[in-house]
Amino acid sequence: MKRGVGVLATIVQREANVQAYIDGFWITFIAAIAGLIVVSLMKPSPPHPLTTR
Repeated sequence: MKRGVGVLATIVQREANVQAYIDGFWITFIAAIAGLIVVSLMKPSPPHPLTTR
């Protein structure tokens, strides 16, 4: 009985780690999409010595 609970706990921990890893990729993906949206809404920079305009 005790060994079965230990094996089950090991499996649950492994699957939780995999799910956390996947969630990290989702958070990164959503942050990248949000960044692209914010950048697409930016106005052009005003003229200054570093621009080519």
